[in-house]
Formats: sequence, structure tokens, C-alpha cells
Amino acid sequence: MNQAITSLACFQAREGAGEELGLCLRELLLQARRDEGCLSCELRRDHRSADGWQLQGRWGSESALDAHLQLPHMQVLGQWVENGLIRRMEMRVDVYSAGCAS
Repeated sequence: MNQAITSLACFQAREGAGEELGLCLRELLLQARRDEGCLSCELRRDHRSADGWQLQGRWGSESALDAHLQLPHMQVLGQWVENGLIRRMEMRVDVYSAGCAS
């Protein structure tokens, strides 16, 4: 049975800092795409807010996603929260089993 692991991270920049956050997230996206186990990773603007962004990834395994979240380039998210660039951040992970029931 195969599993599909998807992650969705939603970010809200401080008011008026949406473009700045978008530039930072684009850099992070380029690094994440090179991480082992990353099948795809996309960044898009949150249609509900000018300062909002969504980063969605597909991973080869739960352990690949866990390893990705521990990498140094991902630790920068905490710094962006501390310095106020990110006002709110949420993450959701979904694991889907793909297979036929007999």
C-alpha cells in the first residue's frame, strides 16, 4: 500500500509585508524542492489576503517530511516569526493511503 503525504503551510505576514514574505518564501521553496523526499512543492498567494501565502508540498514518506522540517533552512521560519515578518503560521499534514481493498 502506498502513502501520499501532503503538507500545507499557511502564512500571514504583518500588515503590508506580504511582498517581502513572498520573496523570502520563494527562496525557501527553491531549497525545499532540493530536499530528499520532496516530490513537489508549490507556493501561491492566499486569495483571501494580500499578506497571505500558502506553501504546499508532497513528500515520499512521513520520515522525509520530518527530516525536511528539521533542516537548517526550515529553521528560519522561527526567526521570521520572532522578528515579526510572520504574524500567523499554521501547518496541516495529511496522510492518504492508496490501495485497493479486497
